[in-house]
Amino acid sequence: MCLVATETYAYGIAVANADGVTIYYNILEDNKLEVTFLGDNCYPYIKYEGVVVIPEQVTYNETTYSVTSIGDYAFYGCSGLTSVTIPNSVTYIGDYAFHSCWGLTSVTIGNSVTYIGTNAFNSCSGLTSVTIPNSVTKINDRVFYGCSNLTSVTIGNSVTSIDDYAFRGCRGLTSVNIPNTVKSIGVSAFESCWGLTSVTIPNSVTSIGENAFCDCRGLTSVTIPNSVTSIGDYAFSNFDMTSVIVNWTTPLSIGSNVFAFPSLLTLYVPSGTKDAYLAADNWKDFKEIVEITGGTPQVDIIDFVDAEVKRICVANWDTDGDGELSYVEAAAVKDLNNLFSNNKTITSFDELQYFTGLSIIGSDVFFGCSGLTSVMIPNSVTAIGNYALYGCSGLTSVTILNSVTSIGIQAFYGCSGLTSVTIPKSVTSVGISAFDG
Repeated sequence: MCLVATETYAYGIAVANADGVTIYYNILEDNKLEVTFLGDNCYPYIKYEGVVVIPEQVTYNETTYSVTSIGDYAFYGCSGLTSVTIPNSVTYIGDYAFHSCWGLTSVTIGNSVTYIGTNAFNSCSGLTSVTIPNSVTKINDRVFYGCSNLTSVTIGNSVTSIDDYAFRGCRGLTSVNIPNTVKSIGVSAFESCWGLTSVTIPNSVTSIGENAFCDCRGLTSVTIPNSVTSIGDYAFSNFDMTSVIVNWTTPLSIGSNVFAFPSLLTLYVPSGTKDAYLAADNWKDFKEIVEITGGTPQVDIIDFVDAEVKRICVANWDTDGDGELSYVEAAAVKDLNNLFSNNKTITSFDELQYFTGLSIIGSDVFFGCSGLTSVMIPNSVTAIGNYALYGCSGLTSVTILNSVTSIGIQAFYGCSGLTSVTIPKSVTSVGISAFDG
């Protein structure tokens, strides 16, 4: 509880900026200024409102000062503040500096800031995007905690740690690019970031704290590099996850609570390591363990056999714009949207097995793909729709796993190249003329 101070906070000077907004400063050594507030040591009497542009320099009584820092609590509780520009002269943003600035929708952080304090932007629920400059080396505890409308964040490539609760409750955050300078991700750092759909952790990271990505309800897949040596409990406790990709040739020792319901997840492991994972505590509990052939999944890039299949996949699902499709990007796909229908040039799509976010091969998906010779259906699929592979006359190989329970009308009609098909016992419904022709 905050005690009421008995004397007014001793700010140094008050000067109106170019827009006429009065800003309060403390005078530091060497003609430097720190932005502060008019009030007591506990809570400001005056609230900054609207648009505030902090100047690089202030002239007062014929003395020119450089604005180099924003003090602790400087804008605390300024719910009417909508926009703030922090100049390149500022190197320090204090603890709780913008805490509870609910109306703040835009912030520009100058490229000289090296320190952003704990809780600096906590509960800035109006903030939608932020760029952390390369000068910052650490994202402190709770810096963006509860910024529920934050959808985009760019983390500078000098950041080495993302500390506890840094982005907890940023429900609108859909993607985050963690630079390869980051070594640690703290406790609950991204907990309850409901909008996150996939996360690729760079191979610089060595530790992931408890609950780091817990309750990220949209997170379907995660890639964990072999640089990681410790993962806390409930780090990836997410009910919507379908796949996990790891890179250790020797399974990392983890607790039983790192993943929620591993018996529902597919685990992708480096080539030649499946037996080791089948024998390892807590890894052996996964629904299925699949080796990534052709090497380890270290780079997380799918090696497509068919160039046309790759072109279509990259054009539609390459979310990071690198011109490739990763296992994570493939696992995030929920619907093929008939993008391959009547394409007579594609020949092989065994890589479909990595699209583990699919629950159905929809109607007409590969309709008329007469050049298709081979396809592997992922183990997440429970139904093959009507006419799904109708007219795939070149098809000689198809694998139907025992996750499939229904096959639609004329699903494989006209697949004259198929000499035999094994229908698993799990299939309880087969449509009319499913395999005719």
